[in-house]
Amino acid sequence: MDVQTRDGRSRNHPGYLWQYGTPGGAAIFEFRMGRGREGPMRFLEDFAGIL
Repeated sequence: MDVQTRDGRSRNHPGYLWQYGTPGGAAIFEFRMGRGREGPMRFLEDFAGIL
């Protein structure tokens, strides 16, 4: 999704929504400015289950 920032540039920057959830259950959306793996790794660091 396009994100407006206050860095003085006239164009938008890409932003990303990561979705975590279970089939038929609740979902959590996390916004990140990048799509690097450190975001999901931090979010799922205490997760114990099957992905």
